[in-house]
Amino acid sequence: MRRNLALVVATTLALCALASPASAATAAPTAQQAQQAETACGPGGAGDQLVPDRGPWFNFTSACANHDACYGAQRGQAFCANRFRDDMYAHCATRAWYQRGLCRGTANTYYEAVRSFGFLFY
Repeated sequence: MRRNLALVVATTLALCALASPASAATAAPTAQQAQQAETACGPGGAGDQLVPDRGPWFNFTSACANHDACYGAQRGQAFCANRFRDDMYAHCATRAWYQRGLCRGTANTYYEAVRSFGFLFY
């Protein structure tokens, strides 16, 4: 199940990157722009609706905004991806005990998508 979800998210991100008018050559958002974004997760444009910021067992809005700001600051893809994972895990630790596993599973999927396709937006 988790592997299928990861494949769906990764494929969605790749397709959105190809279809989105924003390209990798577009300037990365500043930290302020990332913090003000209404939807921080996703590749931008229509892709933001395909990669939700929050769900019944998670809310990664802050982690995604921090990840965008990290990219904007050019701190390195690996550094930003690891920090993103750590931020999501920290959020998952605040969830009810019965939501933590689902939350961490979703965090792992988002992390793998960023590790696999983040270069398109860095």
